[in-house]
Amino acid sequence: MKVPEQDHRYNFQDLLEWDGRWELINGVPFDMTAAPSTKHQRILKSIFLELHKCLQGSSCEVFIAPFDVRLSEIEEYDNPDTVCQPDLTVICNPTQIDDKGGKGAPKLIVEILSICVHLLFRRVSLIWEVYSI
Repeated sequence: MKVPEQDHRYNFQDLLEWDGRWELINGVPFDMTAAPSTKHQRILKSIFLELHKCLQGSSCEVFIAPFDVRLSEIEEYDNPDTVCQPDLTVICNPTQIDDKGGKGAPKLIVEILSICVHLLFRRVSLIWEVYSI
């Protein structure tokens, strides 16, 4: 099983070779392999269905994790060092979507929080702020 070493910086191409689900924040890997709770999934489903209904007929699409959102301050999306998988992602510009996921800041992201993820959310929220999401 291939997993990243700690105390090392990585990029998107590295992430593609690892087992499990991972996010990268400025090159630092975060293991996202643990399955969300049933309550989390029910909340996610409800929000997804409402967003999907509201966005019908628009250019916007809503995606459910795992869906890689590749972020880059220099618009280098083939191998960025920040790759996140928000619970829900809304992208309204079709040029921001490719076979690997989303490129650049989406129109909206939704993260369903629990007590155990609040510390990670603080780190991730800094990323969203940097990329004006």
